[in-house]
Amino acid sequence: MTDIFGISGKDFVDLFPNHLHEGVRRASREYFHTLVDFAGSCGAAHLTPLPGIVVDSEDFASTFALCIEELSWCLRIANQAGLEFAVEGHTGSNIADPVRAECVVKSVPGLALTLDLGHLIAQGYIRAAANPLIEHTSHVHARCASRGVYKHH
Repeated sequence: MTDIFGISGKDFVDLFPNHLHEGVRRASREYFHTLVDFAGSCGAAHLTPLPGIVVDSEDFASTFALCIEELSWCLRIANQAGLEFAVEGHTGSNIADPVRAECVVKSVPGLALTLDLGHLIAQGYIRAAANPLIEHTSHVHARCASRGVYKHH
């Protein structure tokens, strides 16, 4: 098995690593430990959870420090377990914008990206918007997409 892709809940807004409430971040860390254990039991080499979201009442800058702190922690735990760690800048995440994705990955040394060009295309970005992300990419998801349409299945 190459990659374990983990979503913490029914969707990506149930538990997310940059949540403003410490209790939710603690639960997110517990989930992450479970995900790391599962990846190890499957013999996976790579782990891709989601990076977080921009909360309606907040903006990217206000949760950026929490995102960096939590992703740094996740990277350390994953690496201790022998796993490569990457996050996906999916539609709806705090790094759905390729500039933000590059900013986050450059702020956490050793963090990589799982690149799914479909998320960028569905949001209206051109393929070239992903070019700066390629050097930070350790895994790729490939799905069909067009402006405004992303195929989940």
